[in-house]
Amino acid sequence: MPKLSKEDNKILKDLLEDIKIDMISQQNALGIRASGASADSLTVTDSGKGPNLTGKHYWAFLFDDTGRGPGGFPPPQLIEDWIFDKGIEIRTTLANTVFNISKSIAETGTGIHKGKPGVKIQEIITEHLIGASGRIARRKV
Repeated sequence: MPKLSKEDNKILKDLLEDIKIDMISQQNALGIRASGASADSLTVTDSGKGPNLTGKHYWAFLFDDTGRGPGGFPPPQLIEDWIFDKGIEIRTTLANTVFNISKSIAETGTGIHKGKPGVKIQEIITEHLIGASGRIARRKV
């Protein structure tokens, strides 16, 4: 892949920053933000091939069309953190609550997987790509 011009690099970096902002905004609007760790993990960086938007692996579970499907228990520490971040009432013991939530996820997946709304990443990206392509086309004319 050829190296990007400074102007193209800036357009792409701005595009990724806008996508990042919209992903976080949609996450907040849907009420699927607990500790903020997933939002805080999103970063736009420059590599030799151009800008990149990266984040923690659990962003994949927040997307509208996926969520986390059944199969395998999630890491207990993540569930424990989520319980405290969400302020969930513990009626028995913490260990029992973590186990019950983990078992439910292992058996049926997360709410997003079962149809609750998630971050519409495809729509966000498409919307911003259309805007960026117009800026690039105007610059090339």
